[in-house]
Amino acid sequence: MKKTSPGHYLAASPGHNPSFVWRSLWNVKDVIRSSFKWSLGDGANIYVWDQSWICNNHVIPRPVNMNSVMAAMKVSDLLHPNSKEWHTKNIYILFDNNSANHICGTPLFASVQHDRPVWKFEKQGTYSVRSAYRKIIDMNQIVEQHGMNRNWIQIWRCKAPPRIKSFLWRVTRGFLLSRVRLQARG
Repeated sequence: MKKTSPGHYLAASPGHNPSFVWRSLWNVKDVIRSSFKWSLGDGANIYVWDQSWICNNHVIPRPVNMNSVMAAMKVSDLLHPNSKEWHTKNIYILFDNNSANHICGTPLFASVQHDRPVWKFEKQGTYSVRSAYRKIIDMNQIVEQHGMNRNWIQIWRCKAPPRIKSFLWRVTRGFLLSRVRLQARG
């Protein structure tokens, strides 16, 4: 198992015999990863390949046969030294026209000095569990995987005490431990 330093959730592995909570968190990490983009500062912390730093969420895939120098290339290598402008000549030499156009079309703001990850679904760019949860629920694959239909949202919006809402939700989802459910569990 590859060891990672604390706080590197996106690079973590599920490990041996993970708990239900960790397995659930690990299963959605690709959704979380794809929901971040980079705010470009100096580009020193952002790898060119497989990261969302270009405008319009364009991602440059890592080429198959790439040397180690190219693999370690950062966005700062695509900027003119000591200025915040794209080195367009080098960009059009290194990349195909489509990717080069996307790179050169990505704005560079002088007010942003340091690279920072930005959460796409909040105006301030700060990650929140609420917006991540909404993103995951809105994905059809998760909804279909768990067999949920969207009628349960009406239960949570109705004007009733929380315990009644919870009871109705458990009934509609089949979580209520009735005699039949208890017998099915043995």
